[in-house]
Amino acid sequence: MARIRAKPLHAQARQAVLERILRGELAPDTRVVESRLAEDLGVSRTPLREALMHLEREGFLKLEPNRGFFVAPLSAEEARELYPILAMMECEALRLGGLPGTARIEYLGSVNERLAEAAADSERAFQLNAEWHTILTSGCPNRTLLKMLAGVRRKMYRYEWASLPQAARIEAAAEQHAAIAFALEQGDADGAGRDLQEHWQTELDALLPRIGASADSSGGR
Repeated sequence: MARIRAKPLHAQARQAVLERILRGELAPDTRVVESRLAEDLGVSRTPLREALMHLEREGFLKLEPNRGFFVAPLSAEEARELYPILAMMECEALRLGGLPGTARIEYLGSVNERLAEAAADSERAFQLNAEWHTILTSGCPNRTLLKMLAGVRRKMYRYEWASLPQAARIEAAAEQHAAIAFALEQGDADGAGRDLQEHWQTELDALLPRIGASADSSGGR
């Protein structure tokens, strides 16, 4: 019988630090004070340092010589790269999965209704938005694509957290979700794909001014 094994301490520390980064508790460009963070998490410096090195390799942190770890900044350049990639991958996953059945379309509708009702609760809305997109592509048979998609979504969570927790954005996202689901219900896979592409472009357009991109027409940092 296979034994249940606990995650290594450094993996648990990595997840805890990552959640703080994604939620903005460790804000972009701020220095990570390792001694304080280790105390907060209840771990020693060794597994924490290993966790921070993992996050640095994944792009969530940057390591500056003689200064330590800093949370990677939100970058207009990176956002402009990530959003089209995510749109393309979600559309492909949706195409490969074919038209969803009635049960999944109803599930999408249920989650989206809760999202629309959560406009005053940004954390809840953030979770429901992520859940909706995961359900949308869950029928994709290509496991490798889904794994890659999950990785891109993780990198985007920081940007979504900066943009989505506004009542108007949540309501707009829910309306676009409803249009995508309606197209699928009508058997219009191509229309759903176009709506999905438009949805992510709208999200990007709403985000860029919030991270100072309006003054950066060249796309640089």
